[in-house]
Amino acid sequence: MINDLLRINELNPASVQKIEWTPVGAVLGWNEPIGGRFSQALFFRPGWRWYGVYGTPGTIGFSEKQQRSRGRVYYDVRAIAFLPNDSDTFRSQLQWMAYPRFYLRITDQLGKKIVVGRPEQGLEMLADFNNEVEMGGKRGYMIEFTGKVSFPAGFYPFA
Repeated sequence: MINDLLRINELNPASVQKIEWTPVGAVLGWNEPIGGRFSQALFFRPGWRWYGVYGTPGTIGFSEKQQRSRGRVYYDVRAIAFLPNDSDTFRSQLQWMAYPRFYLRITDQLGKKIVVGRPEQGLEMLADFNNEVEMGGKRGYMIEFTGKVSFPAGFYPFA
């Protein structure tokens, strides 16, 4: 259906409130978003769920850039968060997370959720540790999820 793209008269604060992830293999039931919205919640394998990534306020972001290649449209997706501090638990978890592909659930400042990724197009995660020179600098991990997907994220009105 074709419509005008008009201003929506509601609050529109920028920034991301929360990034959550789950491995693609943890989801048994997947449905495509229809009209930009999921009609059913994802169904998880026993023992799996959405897992959160803490991000220092002001460092959490999400972008979805529409691209074109050889006549096809895809979306270049990126989600970032700065995870402060360092520990053996962080190092072990982040080492494991470097291998699977993920779905992401992004919550904006209004509490609206979107899910990005597809069964065959999960996102990859990389983490860069940095301990800055200055005492007042950052010490921790820049977490980055990236990937190319053939459809944009869909609104996800489920818990």
